[in-house]
Amino acid sequence: MVPISISGRTDEITHAQKEHARQKVEKLERYFNGITRIEVILDKHPERCRAELVMSVKKGSSIVVHCDHKDLYAAIDLVLDKAETQLTRHKEKLQDRRNSTPVYQDFSDYQEEDENLESYEDVIESRDFS
Repeated sequence: MVPISISGRTDEITHAQKEHARQKVEKLERYFNGITRIEVILDKHPERCRAELVMSVKKGSSIVVHCDHKDLYAAIDLVLDKAETQLTRHKEKLQDRRNSTPVYQDFSDYQEEDENLESYEDVIESRDFS
C-alpha cells in the first residue's frame, strides 16, 4: 500500500471530497507498482477548482499532474486520467531502456563479397550508353 496524503489549500474541502480522491488515487497502483508516495492537493475557489497530484516513483523524478475544472469531483477524475497516462508512459520508458538493443552491432557474421564484384572499367565496357 502506497502512503497517500490528501490536503486542501482552503478550508472548503469536505471529508467526502477527500475520501473520493483517496478511493480514486488508490487505483493508480494498477498502472505502475513503483510508486513510493502520492500527494493530492485540492484547491477550491468560486470560479474554478484545481486538483494536483505529486507522485514519487522509483527510478525517476517525481511526476506532477494538475487539472482545473468548475467541479472538484470532475477535476479529480480528470487529473487521475492524466496520471494514468503519465504512469503508463513512465513504465513503458523504463521497459524500453531495459530491453533495448545495444548501439553497436557485430559484423563478424557478414562475409566479404568484394571478390565477386566487377571493376568500374569492366562495367563501363559491358554497357551500351547509346
